[in-house]
Amino acid sequence: MFARLACTRANKVTVWFQRDQSTPTKIKIDFDSNIDDLKEAIFCATDKGQYQATYNNEPLRPLASVPRNTTDHMPIVFTRISNIPPPSEQTQTKKNKYQQSGITVAGGNGKGQELNQLYGPRGICIDNDKSIYIADFSNHRIVKWKLNSNTGKIMACGNGKENQLYNPRDIIFDKQNKSFIISDVGRRRVVRYFDKNQKTLISKIIRKFGRHQKKQQIIISNIFCEGLTIDNNGYIYVSDYEKHEVRRWEEGDEEGELVAGGNGQ
Repeated sequence: MFARLACTRANKVTVWFQRDQSTPTKIKIDFDSNIDDLKEAIFCATDKGQYQATYNNEPLRPLASVPRNTTDHMPIVFTRISNIPPPSEQTQTKKNKYQQSGITVAGGNGKGQELNQLYGPRGICIDNDKSIYIADFSNHRIVKWKLNSNTGKIMACGNGKENQLYNPRDIIFDKQNKSFIISDVGRRRVVRYFDKNQKTLISKIIRKFGRHQKKQQIIISNIFCEGLTIDNNGYIYVSDYEKHEVRRWEEGDEEGELVAGGNGQ
């Protein structure tokens, strides 16, 4: 069977179509017509919106070009939208990949400062063991919840002292340095906390920055940081709520590189 789309002297083409379950038929339309034009030629302007066009079991958008190889055995099919059955339960399941009701993985015992509670949690990150690290904002601490655990473990905290956390807002993990980078909003800074289990790394840090840097290192000062992220090259991206900008930082930077915003409100 050869294709039944042929140009005429008047730049017309012949298109095979089928309306619902009727017998395929053909119509001549302008060569550069789209599906919406074809609908209007078949159904008139007032009714064309009531039909969905498909070709070879694939839906056709209104502005799509008319297929060039329609035949009486493979026509463009127009189905009245009201006759299209709703998606099956299996199709709906594929679309809804995520469960409609989640499970609690941390907290869930009301607000508070106990190890099974959180108080205004903000940013989170997850390590390779699927443990969750949470910026527990109003408790001024970072807590680690292992997978399927009922309680958390305090990784860093603040007790009102100037060198400790106060309202941490976000947290990311720096795989290269085996450390956490925290947006410490209340202290207007971004700090790096080192994993105390990495003894070799800590020894190197002490030699480089001094013994007072054993647990933390201030990366950026005087900043109201709302969000953090890190790329594969180790560059840290920091959003500044007050300056309405995002800057990229690498070790040793004093100002960082502006990558977004920075033009006022």
